[in-house]
Amino acid sequence: MALTGPMGCGKTHLAALWIEENEGQILDLSNLPRRIQGCVLIEDLPDAMHEQNLFRLINEAARGTVHVLLTSTRKPRQWPVSLPDLPSRLAAMHTVAIEEPDDVVLGGVLKKLFADRQIAVDQAVIDYLLTRMERSTAAALTTVERIHVIYS
Repeated sequence: MALTGPMGCGKTHLAALWIEENEGQILDLSNLPRRIQGCVLIEDLPDAMHEQNLFRLINEAARGTVHVLLTSTRKPRQWPVSLPDLPSRLAAMHTVAIEEPDDVVLGGVLKKLFADRQIAVDQAVIDYLLTRMERSTAAALTTVERIHVIYS
């Protein structure tokens, strides 16, 4: 399965929960062990793309010997691949997409990001930011980080 969505949307957090719940392991696609079993997480595809190893991993999952979770900012069909049989495997992969948040979720993200930096903000500040910032989790991260730098 592939878990896709924009930067900062929570893919890594969800993947970490999946790994913990299933006693899985995080692997580096460039250096797969000879024997793979259980639950495996590969993050940041296609940046970490090693086509032969990805193909092998997908085939292992199809045989049922391993459960694989891949994370990416792009859907698997959009990954640049050249290995002949890999595009069809990627097209058949189950994909769950996390979309950009609405105002309620983005407001919650802002509150959490401020709280993570021990910055107390009033709801009026959140409302002000929501009407003036780009509608993305990446923009929320950047905005809070800039405010943190200014006030620290």
